[in-house]
Amino acid sequence: PPYAFGITDGSGIQTFTTSQNPFLFNVTPTAGNTVYTLSSFADGAGCAGMTSGSAQVTVLPSPTASINFDTTLCPGSNAAFPIQFTGMPPYQLVYAVNGNTQPALIVPQNTFAILVSNVQSDQTYTLVSVSDALCTGTVSGMG
Repeated sequence: PPYAFGITDGSGIQTFTTSQNPFLFNVTPTAGNTVYTLSSFADGAGCAGMTSGSAQVTVLPSPTASINFDTTLCPGSNAAFPIQFTGMPPYQLVYAVNGNTQPALIVPQNTFAILVSNVQSDQTYTLVSVSDALCTGTVSGMG
């Protein structure tokens, strides 16, 4: 030690000098894939060494769930409120009816509908939260 090395990420090279072994460094990739490749290495005496290896970091977009439905029903009617998702299923969805949070649902695909039957009074359905297999996301709309 110390070791000097370079890491490329497709947009340039970052150089480091450290005595730490192993050496950990923070990355800030943007959405999509970023590949980090060890491009140069030298020991404390300045002797160049062999390099090999890379690490790929994939940043996925946050999941979303949206509902946009407004209808008028007769008492005793049934309705389906469609919800659209983006992300990587399965999703965990929490919604509220008239402000009362309902138990979380597991949704296996990108489309889903909240089914209600025998409606007797005005009801407002609001999405509270969504997460997919990997990340927490955002919700929008009401029905």
